[in-house]
Amino acid sequence: MAEYSALPIRLAPASSGVRYLFVRPHQPSKGAASAPADTAGRTLFVAALPSNFGEAELRAVLQPFGAVESYREVRLASLPAPGALVVFDSPKVRSGTVAAALTARGLSCCVRAAC
Repeated sequence: MAEYSALPIRLAPASSGVRYLFVRPHQPSKGAASAPADTAGRTLFVAALPSNFGEAELRAVLQPFGAVESYREVRLASLPAPGALVVFDSPKVRSGTVAAALTARGLSCCVRAAC
């Protein structure tokens, strides 16, 4: 997953275990239907979602960067766990900047209250 940035997260406040999400700006595969032009640069692909990690948890991690316009879970044969396409509602939010900032935040990302 060389083209992804690794984002370590804790799933609960008392958890000593760390999981990793892998994030990158979304780039449609060659031959795939392209994203609508108005979402270009605002779409983030998140891979390796834990089974108990849904839309609400992902929105909680991404909320500091802007409101999420849409969320769509995706399953790819090339990845062992589901992923998600997340589109931010503002054209000022750039997915590449969000991916870099999330990785820099590291373990401060906790998706449950009171972390």
